[in-house]
Order: sequence, then C-alpha cells, then structure tokens
Amino acid sequence: MRKKKQQGRISSIKYRKGFGFIEYENKELFFHKKNTLGNFQDYAEDDLVEFTLISSRSDKEKFEAIKVINESNIRSRDRFLESLEKGQIIEARIRYKSANGYHLGLKYCTDGFLSFENISYVKSEDTESLFKKGDFVSLKVTKVDFKKKLVYLNFKNIILPEFWNNQEDEIEVGSVFNCKIRRKIMTQYGYSRLMLENSYILNYEFSLRRKLGILYDDLDREEVYDFLGKVDDFFKSDGTIMVRIQHLEAEINKVVFSWWIENDFELERAEKILHLAYSTNVSEALKSQIYLNLLDITAPFFVDDIIAFKERMETEFPALEEEES
Repeated sequence: MRKKKQQGRISSIKYRKGFGFIEYENKELFFHKKNTLGNFQDYAEDDLVEFTLISSRSDKEKFEAIKVINESNIRSRDRFLESLEKGQIIEARIRYKSANGYHLGLKYCTDGFLSFENISYVKSEDTESLFKKGDFVSLKVTKVDFKKKLVYLNFKNIILPEFWNNQEDEIEVGSVFNCKIRRKIMTQYGYSRLMLENSYILNYEFSLRRKLGILYDDLDREEVYDFLGKVDDFFKSDGTIMVRIQHLEAEINKVVFSWWIENDFELERAEKILHLAYSTNVSEALKSQIYLNLLDITAPFFVDDIIAFKERMETEFPALEEEES
C-alpha cells in the first residue's frame, strides 16, 4: 500500500551491487538504484533523502523505498518548481498510464500529471491511447502543487515558444497561418472538432460550429448538427486549413484562431459549403448565418467571389426556396 512521501537518511550504499538502505523510524529500509531519481553514483551515506513507501515484493509484511531522491536533487527540483509559470510550455516523458491519466517525468526528477480531461475538450477514447511509455511530448503547465511536488499539465492548444519568437513575421491579431488537420474528434452531437498543428502549434482544437458563426438562438439545433456533420467532409484529416489570429494573450500563451479564406483552395471549400446549404434546403436563418460569416472570414479580394457564389446558388435552386416559403 502506498503512503505519502517520507524522509530518512542513507545508512549504507553498495554502488557495485546497485542498492542501499535508508534509516527510517529506527529500521533499515531497502532501496534499489533503479528506484532512485538522478544519478545513483551521486548518492552517499548520511544523505537526507525523500521517498515513497510501498509493500515489498518479496515480503508483503515489509516495506521498501521507491522514487528515492537525495538532498541535492531535492534542491534542484524545488528550484525548478519555483521557476514554472502557468501557461509555460515544457517537455515531459511519459512514464506510465493510470486510470485517470498519464504520469510523466520532467527535469530535475520532477513528477508531472496529465489527466485524460486535459488532453482534449471533447471526451474521446483516443485520449487514452494517444501516448505510450517513453514518449516525449510538449505540454502546458496548468498548476504547480508545491506540497505534493507535482506539476499538473495540459495538452490543449499548445503554442510553442517559437511561435512568439518568429523573426520572419511579427505575431499579432490578423497574422495568418497554414495548419495541418492532424485528426478529427467527433462530438456527441455528430460534428467534429479539428485538431490543428504546424511548426508552432500543437493539438489546437478548432470548432467548426463556432468558426462558421452558427448561433442557436433562432435555429433548430438538430438542423444545425445535421448540417455540420455534412460540412465535416470538406475538412479531411491530414488535409490543411488556413487560420487567422482573432485574439491573443501572449502573457498566458493563449491564441484564438478563426478559419480564414485567403487562397483558391479555401475559396473552393467555402463555395462547397454554400452549395451544401442551398442544395439541402436549410432554413433561411441558418443559410443567412453561414453566408454572413463566410463574408466575415474572407480576405477582401475574395469577397466579390462569395457574393457571386450566393447569387448563383439562388438562381440554381429557386424551386427549393419557393417550396420552403
């Protein structure tokens, strides 16, 4: 049975054999070098150490120490913990998976934890098989628990430091980026959230409902979900999408993107979405929201094309409009 972290002093150590003993509550507690953090050769007799107790594998009535860390490593770990800030991006290694998430190793023998809920905004079985033991992954600091000596981490919308340090272009509202659609996560309503990435961005979740400007106030939700499920087909996994910075807060590493129509490929995708709206005879309210938002996310030199698409659709599908009225 695991207990809280304990402290003791190394009473003896056998470097060649790879084990030692810790004086703890007037007893000799065994530890193996594989259960020490940092370099085993840096451990010495009389070192103050911190550790976790578990039942001995050979004798369930006895205990042994794991996650043993000596005083110099404790100081390095504590300085590292104090240096971390919310929103900071750090690299971690996957140690193992538990029922609630992934346990990770960070610099200076520091423990990290990534819950399944902090991998995606949408619950999915994919989150529980996304990583394997030994994987290195970039993560965002959510909280530092100094009492538990634990860093809580987040895998949602990772913006790497290189994004802010890009020397070629000044990063500001209006900056445009081309991203790969890494994967699609299906929501419970039947439409997807897109997971975007490029050289600066990892695991950025992108809601098609929000980016098409669809609000529910005057709309039939079932109609909206059905329409968005069909729109999904225009955004393929391993395809690309152009995005534009809508809002940013550099101090907390936050960026909000919107879909942006600035090349022929994106313009063609917008035309397909308008065609879908008119050919499936969606309500005028939904059709209007889609059209107005496409105008809003289109580069000025393509606005006339969007207007022309709408006029052509109205001519091409007049019977559907009359039937609806």
